[in-house]
Amino acid sequence: MISSGLFKDDRYLNEDLKKYLGSINGVEEIKNPSVMSDIDQVDIEEFLKMKHFLV
Repeated sequence: MISSGLFKDDRYLNEDLKKYLGSINGVEEIKNPSVMSDIDQVDIEEFLKMKHFLV
């Protein structure tokens, strides 16, 4: 995920993505890119399609 998803277009800085990944891990948000990359079940393209549902 790191090479193809997180660093492309600086996606690791996206606040909605941090919150989305946090919700998967049971925390408010994930800020560390290495922790983000450990969550390999995230489909970045699917996230981008549904991110407008996040609050």
